[in-house]
Amino acid sequence: MQCLRFVDVTAWDLTSSEWRRLLLQLPDHEQKQVTRFMFAKDQKLALASRLLQRQLIHELFGVEYDTIDIARTPENKPYWNRLPGNPAPSSWNFNVSHHGTIVTIASDARSLVGVDVVRLTDRPHRKTSIEDFFRAFTGHFNPGEWEYIRGAEDEDRQYIRFYKLWSLKEAYIKAVGIGLGFSLLRAEFRCVRTVLGDVETRYKLPISC
Repeated sequence: MQCLRFVDVTAWDLTSSEWRRLLLQLPDHEQKQVTRFMFAKDQKLALASRLLQRQLIHELFGVEYDTIDIARTPENKPYWNRLPGNPAPSSWNFNVSHHGTIVTIASDARSLVGVDVVRLTDRPHRKTSIEDFFRAFTGHFNPGEWEYIRGAEDEDRQYIRFYKLWSLKEAYIKAVGIGLGFSLLRAEFRCVRTVLGDVETRYKLPISC
């Protein structure tokens, strides 16, 4: 039941009939949500996200597309509004994210799931210095996190560390479904080194609530 998938819509060049066929796999209200976006790239991301959700549920539990009802909590976290007697564990949940050209979905039956995707090569406007950029996020990272971010040897690596920690915080908030009222200072991530054959970077969350 644990799953992580993603799709890159870069080469997703659909004809109008193909687009219509995929759009019709969604209920009316979700079709309107997709077409409400002004730009084609945003419509593609929205459509891919909704199709991924249904495809995952269909593959894992054998549920037909037209019976899958995706609802949202008051904090806007999507969930499967299942019928009685459905085959999924009651604790099964999922989360979705998109950024740039990537749409991703993660699910689990044992833990709350939150996922966030970010493009590590993104940079602020060229007239914005790294100091000015980081200053805007002063109230969102703890001293230990800033030490980790600014401890990288050059600006590119500092941006990469920043985006990784920011994405982890976003994923945590999405997992617990708290919403924007939760202070990001209450979720502090620390980078640790774990040896599993090769050395891999891992992060742990000593959360203070």
